[in-house]
Amino acid sequence: MVNEERTKRYSWGVEATTSLFLEGGLLAACNVLYGYHLSEVFTVGLGFGLNTPVGDLLPGTDFFARLEAELPAGKVAPYLSFDIGGMYSPWSGMPFFAFVNPGMGLSFRLRNADRIYLGLRYQYMWRYLYPYRLYSHNLTFKFGYRF
Repeated sequence: MVNEERTKRYSWGVEATTSLFLEGGLLAACNVLYGYHLSEVFTVGLGFGLNTPVGDLLPGTDFFARLEAELPAGKVAPYLSFDIGGMYSPWSGMPFFAFVNPGMGLSFRLRNADRIYLGLRYQYMWRYLYPYRLYSHNLTFKFGYRF
């Protein structure tokens, strides 16, 4: 993420994700990201976005922190990332879920220090409603652009 071409220590990005619930269903999201580059390999960041179950017109919001490691390797580089955060939907009977979201993928370097990201992630969401624990397992596909 930080290399010879990137002299600034921060970046902005947008990403679109589609999550396939392993219990059935589909969730689409669009996020905006801010990243601070700790080194050539590590980036920490914050994200915020909108999500909606496919077929539902009432969106919810995502907010999360991200740690990312990208190996500095030419035009195409592998990366690992880890998100932790929450999902809020005031229209739902259960408005708040927490989640963890580890993933990996490839970043494609464009002009300057811009990147396109393609990734595959696993998302685990949970919520406690005494005496029950609700959870969900998702497989997420990510497409992003960082500038």
